[in-house]
Amino acid sequence: MAEQSYSRQLSDGQIAHAVKMIQKYRGQVEAAGIELPHESDFNIATETRIEQAENDLLVYAPASPKDAFWATVNAVKTIPGRRWEPNIEGKPWRVPGNQVAMLRELFPDVPFEFTAIDTPQPEPTKIEPATISKNGNDYHVTFARNDAQFGDRLDVIRNLPNRKWMDGYWLVADIFGIETLLKMSDYELDEATKADLKSHNAVKTRSERPDDFEVPGVHGTPYPFQLDGVYLADKANGRLIIGDDMGLGKTVQSLMYLQLHPELRPAVIVVPASVKTHWKRQYRQWLKSNDRIEVLEGQSAKLLPTADVYIINYDILKFWLPLLKQANVKATIADEAHYLKSSKSQRTKAFDSLAKQCEAVLLLTGTAIQNRPGELWKLLNLVNPKAWPKWWDYAHRYCDAKKIRIRGGRQVWDFSGASNLTELHERIKPYFIRRLKKDVLILGEKSRITVPLDVPESKLKVYHAAMAAAMAKLIEDGKEDAAQLVMFEKAKQAAFEAKFEAVVEWVSNLLESGRKLVLFATHKEAARRLKSAFEDVSVVITGETSQKNRNLAVDRFQNDSKCRLLIGNIQAAGVGLTLTAASDVAFVEFDWTPANHQQAEDRVYRIGQDAEAVQAWYLVLPDTIEETIVELLYRKSVVVSAVLDGTTDKLENASIFGEFLEILRSSTRVEN
Repeated sequence: MAEQSYSRQLSDGQIAHAVKMIQKYRGQVEAAGIELPHESDFNIATETRIEQAENDLLVYAPASPKDAFWATVNAVKTIPGRRWEPNIEGKPWRVPGNQVAMLRELFPDVPFEFTAIDTPQPEPTKIEPATISKNGNDYHVTFARNDAQFGDRLDVIRNLPNRKWMDGYWLVADIFGIETLLKMSDYELDEATKADLKSHNAVKTRSERPDDFEVPGVHGTPYPFQLDGVYLADKANGRLIIGDDMGLGKTVQSLMYLQLHPELRPAVIVVPASVKTHWKRQYRQWLKSNDRIEVLEGQSAKLLPTADVYIINYDILKFWLPLLKQANVKATIADEAHYLKSSKSQRTKAFDSLAKQCEAVLLLTGTAIQNRPGELWKLLNLVNPKAWPKWWDYAHRYCDAKKIRIRGGRQVWDFSGASNLTELHERIKPYFIRRLKKDVLILGEKSRITVPLDVPESKLKVYHAAMAAAMAKLIEDGKEDAAQLVMFEKAKQAAFEAKFEAVVEWVSNLLESGRKLVLFATHKEAARRLKSAFEDVSVVITGETSQKNRNLAVDRFQNDSKCRLLIGNIQAAGVGLTLTAASDVAFVEFDWTPANHQQAEDRVYRIGQDAEAVQAWYLVLPDTIEETIVELLYRKSVVVSAVLDGTTDKLENASIFGEFLEILRSSTRVEN
């Protein structure tokens, strides 16, 4: 074999790495009879070095140790106009000679001389301007390498979410990134980008509502914060998520916005089926309007009646969609808009199609995030698709995206987590308003109270049997699935049966005090049994209750002194109702979703409540899974609104059933 010659010079960094490897394996190699050079035989740079090169200075970072290398690099990166020279031996940083003073300040212990050389200067190289131009829904950002701000521009754009280097330009996905760039340096903007910035800033800048701002044609006197909401919606051109705490009048604010803009007709209001009539009543109660209102029913959408405002429920929207689009709808309102969090659902696809042709899109929800940040993206996309165009970019930035391995070895993306929440909270401000009761209302305190009920051991046999079956299933399967949920629902029902007599006694004692009570369960059978126990003084609302009978039940409870108790299913009676005749709400069964409990509590704790305090009672069977469930509900109810309120940069996964199962698994492992 011909002898090979290697003439390429090793860099200081390569030499330092070689020496480190020699030191690491010296014993093994020398034991094999091979003599190795000592560290002193190598010339490794361990000190920062500065040399003059014409009217510039070259700064060489030491190859070793690593801390010294990065200290030098990070210091140089603070100098305006510096640039890296990878093609010069030693790969130094070039610093303009006019930054000598800053170099001496940064490196006081490094000796160097500098004398300005009076040489004919070449014609200055033309520097192409830094530009930003809109292309589709994205923005193209360009700046030249010989730009004095090149290093600074590069550092800023590399830290942006939703940016990508293309061949010749940087692609930035949303106006938030453009705004960040402009805070740091100047760019030439095209007209489309200027227009987007103007619109963005108009929404983001929430100047105080002018004293003369009012909504004509309104019955009664709105609260000041409700007028603030209308004013902000107006500044946002009617494209806003109103995420106020439950009970603060999101309905009223959206109706006042429609009153402020009579040109936005026809308008469509999309709501849960159970509150369609309630919305029509609210429209007439609050607005001095001659608008023709039609409540749409059924799936046989053949002819759209003439109207100014249509009220329709989510489940039938897709059937009426073609007719509504033909009617040239100009505004749409979505009540309980968290129904739209899944972009793949039929109701969301139908609403999205309608919203695309509307000038105004108002989304109303007190629980925009029930479990995780991923639930918020579609709502943001609906109100402003330009600012929030791509689920993929959002998920990778704010949902702690990671690949997980599933059955069969296949890898999939998991977007159930949370990340960069402080940034997300800042980004949603132009598109989302949220006020809390404690900040805008003088309401009594709301407290949660756990009530352990005494039950004889003899009544727990069915519960213990149901739990044994559920635990056996859990140990056998070892995973969360529908079968597990069914088994533990049976255990919950058995717990209710065991404590039923104690519940009746507790409710009776409270009613005897002269107070009214709203009582929630999760199963229809539980509601039925409670109704039979308090037949003469109660009304009941479940998923089987018609809209007409719902209204009659609420009216009787609110206005009839003889009606002392409203019994409701959490899902059916926990939304869209005002039950302020009571200042007490109690739960005898417990839902897996904390937001559902909060919604139910706030049927009582809302505008119109004049009691000094509101109590939420949780009637718990001791030493059962109910204790674990309630503990998780308490804790999770605090964290689910963290992003919206901006009180934390960490959001826990609020799927309490999964966490509940993990607690049971852990306790089983300990016992074994």
